[in-house]
Amino acid sequence: METKRAKAPKHRRPVRARARHPKNLPYPVEVLRATAKQRAFTGKALSQIAFPLGGIGTGTVSLGGRGNLRDWEIFNHPAKGKNLPMTFFAVWAKAAGAAPVAKILERRILPPYHAGHGYDRSALGGVARLDEAVFRGEYPFAWIDFQDRDLPVRASLEAFTPFIPLNADDSGYPVAVFHWTFRNPSRKPVELSLLSLMRNPIGFQDIGVKSEIPSLRNQYRRDEDGVLHGLWFTAPGVKTDDPNFMTAALATPWPDADIQTNLFKGGWWDSAHILWDDFAEDGRLTPNVLSEYGKERPAGASGAGAAGGDVAHAAPDFFDIAQAKGGVSSGALCLRARLAPGQSVTIPVMIAWHTPHLKAWDGGVIVRTYASNQFRDAWDAARRLQRDKARLEEKTRAWHRAFYSSSLPAIALDAAGSQASIIRTNTCIRLADGQFYGWEGCSDDAGCCFGTCTHVWNYEQALAHLFPALERTIRRNEFLNSTDARGHMTFRASMPANAHLGPYHACGDGQMGCIIRLYRDWQFSGDDGFLREAWPGARRALEYAWTEPNGWDPNKDGVMEGCQHNTYDIELYGPNPLMGAMYLGALEAAARMAEYLGEKDKAAEYRAIARRGRERMEKELWNGEYYIQKVEIMAGLEIPEKLRGPLDGAGAATPAAPECGPACECKQPLDGKAPALVPGKDFAVKYQHGEGCLADQLLGQWASHVAGIGYVLDPDR
Repeated sequence: METKRAKAPKHRRPVRARARHPKNLPYPVEVLRATAKQRAFTGKALSQIAFPLGGIGTGTVSLGGRGNLRDWEIFNHPAKGKNLPMTFFAVWAKAAGAAPVAKILERRILPPYHAGHGYDRSALGGVARLDEAVFRGEYPFAWIDFQDRDLPVRASLEAFTPFIPLNADDSGYPVAVFHWTFRNPSRKPVELSLLSLMRNPIGFQDIGVKSEIPSLRNQYRRDEDGVLHGLWFTAPGVKTDDPNFMTAALATPWPDADIQTNLFKGGWWDSAHILWDDFAEDGRLTPNVLSEYGKERPAGASGAGAAGGDVAHAAPDFFDIAQAKGGVSSGALCLRARLAPGQSVTIPVMIAWHTPHLKAWDGGVIVRTYASNQFRDAWDAARRLQRDKARLEEKTRAWHRAFYSSSLPAIALDAAGSQASIIRTNTCIRLADGQFYGWEGCSDDAGCCFGTCTHVWNYEQALAHLFPALERTIRRNEFLNSTDARGHMTFRASMPANAHLGPYHACGDGQMGCIIRLYRDWQFSGDDGFLREAWPGARRALEYAWTEPNGWDPNKDGVMEGCQHNTYDIELYGPNPLMGAMYLGALEAAARMAEYLGEKDKAAEYRAIARRGRERMEKELWNGEYYIQKVEIMAGLEIPEKLRGPLDGAGAATPAAPECGPACECKQPLDGKAPALVPGKDFAVKYQHGEGCLADQLLGQWASHVAGIGYVLDPDR
């Protein structure tokens, strides 16, 4: 009997040629696939590094690639380029029979050598620094190995703040930990001192070069158990509910120390000159430096370490700068050790801060930070970290080992790991009630684009995977506070949640993305109570797409066609892949949640709409290579004048109409009035991508994959 070969099914995928590596890759293929250790930086590259140290919602101070402390963003707002004056680490080392060497623990200053009057005097730019440094960063740890021809010890630094995924509180310490390690490679003993110098930072963010802040107070402070001691920075004259109110600390458990609560106050470079001469001479700090133009400081204003390691101090244990008419507000710890040949020592130092209030989005409301609940003040944060340091450090190292031991290419781990740091920058805010908020990003000195913007935060996935409980507070805010009875979700959330800043536009990509992320968060947590709480708002948000007369999908064919405001700060008209794929993902996510909650009719309706939408997208938008936009104006929908452009010869819009700017209607709160519409179709709509290949055309598909929904578009395309 003769048999016939069966015909191949029509859905069979065509055989594709072996993928070729595209030309002009940013890195060679061997680098992209390498699983070696993370890259290291040295030389000029060090000037471009800022490694943030701090907790979730606390702000950060960054470790520069040279070992310098930069970008002091501990004031609940960005402060790129703001460097705290007279704040650095330095080393003094003397090998037996040799002259001592004293240098600032930074690589030599790199160009550009900025500022009109040269390098700022408070940075001691003319004081010797180390020859070279090699920086490695595997967030949350940074390491610097220093090289110097003169120093008789090898110096290295490890810096971090506890970072423990799934535990936001333990990852929320407003503390930077520095482990300074010194190794004696010689056959001679070496005497060593580590100088830690820090200015009282209170008010620094709001003063000019020549300003003085009254009532700053630097105190020597020591815990009752004697484990932690150091400098305690306060400002009695600042009201406790003022956004500028804060406390800070420079602390260490190292027992053998000299303390200066304040530096000499004099003219010009006197404070820096006297400090450095005092330290460089013998690696010690003189207990009773002069305070003001030759007058001796009050007794007990600073302590001197005794040979046994105790710190001498007498009441009063602080020196009030206001009483001394503006004394220099930096204080110093001088930590001493003696190294036998071949011996190493690690000296820990912590910088802590506590800024309990910040201004809400509009600047008119003062809100409390989560850290204000978690810690009494900066000293409390440092003390508690020191108390639990063994546990916190081990769990942080366990995360680091697990993540960076992955078989993924090193370049992928570097890209993913470094971006996790953003969770702990001023981009992210955590209020006293636990609510998490985020800017779209940060400018140099302010947050940029407020409100945990729905379509911008569609791109972010780290928070949900690392700290899912914080991510769920965003969902609650979106569906319980930002979604009205119609299902209109304002794409910028109010702070605090009961404030009223809108409503702003509903954004199709943001609103649908929130539904996908709700499904993801429910899957991650398994929390049915969370789902039931958010579901009514999510259902309204989805069905808002069907509202008349100018809805996104009023005919329920599964394709958005109306006026669609989106992440590009423009309006798209007609079927397009950005909105289309996100809408399909939201429909399937909603169907699964409805089905689980017993709303089977709703689930069937959502899937039927998704099926129609997918069929139409694949038929009308796929051009054989990618998905396009069909620019169409839905019947009855009129186009605002600002979006009209004259037709060119090819039927496309030319940029003759005014461009969308800060005062554009699309960026203003709605007041209930309709926009100024104009009749006519003898024009083209501006800002449409049409036949162009949109980078975000698969954003909805990607979000659906991350959420575990699977393919919403044809997997063969």
